[in-house]
Amino acid sequence: MLKLCLLAVSQIHYDPFEIVVVADRVGLDAVRDTGLFDQVKTALLETANISKARNIGISLAAGQVVAFLDDDSVPEPGWLFHLAAVFDNTDVVAAGGYVLGRNGISFQSKAETIDTHAITKPLEVDGTIPVILSGDSVTGIKTVGTNCAFRRDLFQKLGGFDPAFAYFLDESDINIRVAKARLKTAIVPLAQVHHSSAASEVRQKNRMPISLFQVGRSIALFLRKHCQEQDRERAETDAIEVQRRQLHRHMMSGRCEPRDVERILKTLKSGIDSGMKEKPKVLPPVGLSSSKLLGFVRNGQNNTKHENLAGFLMSAHRVRKRAESMVQSGATVSVYLFSRTALFHHVRFHPDGYWEQTGGLYGRSIRSQPLFCWISLPNRAAKEADRVALVRQPWDIDPKTPQLPVVCF
Repeated sequence: MLKLCLLAVSQIHYDPFEIVVVADRVGLDAVRDTGLFDQVKTALLETANISKARNIGISLAAGQVVAFLDDDSVPEPGWLFHLAAVFDNTDVVAAGGYVLGRNGISFQSKAETIDTHAITKPLEVDGTIPVILSGDSVTGIKTVGTNCAFRRDLFQKLGGFDPAFAYFLDESDINIRVAKARLKTAIVPLAQVHHSSAASEVRQKNRMPISLFQVGRSIALFLRKHCQEQDRERAETDAIEVQRRQLHRHMMSGRCEPRDVERILKTLKSGIDSGMKEKPKVLPPVGLSSSKLLGFVRNGQNNTKHENLAGFLMSAHRVRKRAESMVQSGATVSVYLFSRTALFHHVRFHPDGYWEQTGGLYGRSIRSQPLFCWISLPNRAAKEADRVALVRQPWDIDPKTPQLPVVCF
């Protein structure tokens, strides 16, 4: 997954940017396998602590803005194009984008708030234009760890990520500190990342928890750090109920049995008990690098062209071979492969370096669309290319040309 993430990052259209990877030895070996090792700043961290990893990354970064991805995510080519632009407003210190789920089309997370009780709520953001918001002493503007960015000097003012949060609520702690300081956060709808949720020691690939100990521990630490003492017991009860409801949804989907719910909730409560015994610590500022930006140079760096290819599944081999050849020459490529059915669509970033959307010619891509729509291959491909154009190839958008060209096989 790290290799796939780096392949997608290598296709980002933004200049200049650098890549910093903090990983264990297996992860750093994966970076070597990509052939990008000389173009990437790296650091070894064998401990599974996402806050420590991010602080190390910040200390190596030379850019004025530090953006974060998880290794089980892939960014759209226009990710930094949109995410970095909001920092032209000098009041903005943090930014967050939208995260797409496993089907590559529906959103896993959009705009939300997070309060001092660790409760998130949807935040209404209309359209695609970034919005700049401020929190207060109780509520912060939430950014998702796998799609967020911060001014580097913010970590000198507020301290870095808190290593006490090894997993879960790590970025929410920063969000609350930003809100309490009355600083501004931008929500950037077109800065989009695909998140596939890797299996780990704490969860399965389908996001079913194996243990909620670290989640419970982080909840307790978060409440001790940010929640008023008289409200903590109620907040703890609410947090347990949120996790219980999530486990029930897993059970209803057949991912676990009823007996698993109570067993896993015991690990949550054990983690809460552990966290309640720990005292929050004052965070020192993160040391900042004095090194120069290690500007990443993409293959075919002058080629900003985005190619759209489409065909029926019977032509899949030809289309994919053409796409692979174009990627090797430095182009960014989207492939649309359809069957003569009404199957739902899925999008993935292919290991050969191109974006691939598959499904029925007459079926849904966005899940709110009609179940069946009679349409031709060229028109459907053009429609889908236009749907993703603002996130995948915003530099190619021409107001005089409403549809982007698609080569059909």
